[in-house]
Amino acid sequence: MFGTLQIMQGAIVAAKLKLYRPEIVVRPAVDRFRVLDFFQAHAIFRAAEPTKEGLKREIERHLERSTPLSKEGGG
Repeated sequence: MFGTLQIMQGAIVAAKLKLYRPEIVVRPAVDRFRVLDFFQAHAIFRAAEPTKEGLKREIERHLERSTPLSKEGGG
């Protein structure tokens, strides 16, 4: 039953991503973990760690793109 729910959840997320197209999507490599693996929280966080640096760079890139080059009255 949990496997079925995960498949359904994946399909719903994929459909929403196509419809709403976010600027940033975070997808850590935690596919090997299942819904009842919450007791493995430390392992899940370790597996997601490499995604953190990529997310930081992506956020910085978006912030740089949306930050005005000059500020009024501040040269």
